Amino acid sequence: IAVYIKEEIKLKLVFVDLEGRILMLEILLPHKKVLFVFIYAPNEKQQEFYKNLQEKIVEFEQKNICIIGDFNAIMDYQKDYKGEKKEKKRILPKICIEMFKEFNMVDVWRERNLHKQYTFYSNPHKSWS
Repeated sequence: IAVYIKEEIKLKLVFVDLEGRILMLEILLPHKKVLFVFIYAPNEKQQEFYKNLQEKIVEFEQKNICIIGDFNAIMDYQKDYKGEKKEKKRILPKICIEMFKEFNMVDVWRERNLHKQYTFYSNPHKSWS
């Protein structure tokens, strides 16, 4: 995970996992602190990954949280995937969706794109997600 931030922004590195899949920065914005969580979720063992992520976020007791990254899964098969393959793509584990609810988070992309829209195209798989 690589994150570029202007030098004058006040931040504190609060957590980096050993596999390089999670980076947490506490950034001081005018009048509030925000915990920025950057992730690169694995393709396998997602249930375990998101459980550990949720536990780690809870440790910091932050009200303002922003999770950014590659979740390697989709929320809604109907809206978030289009492709030739008939088998279903990986759906986010229930624990991840529960985490979003617990922290009162929304999918910013989906809030602004209510209908089918995709951010990624895979040429080998001829699919959009």
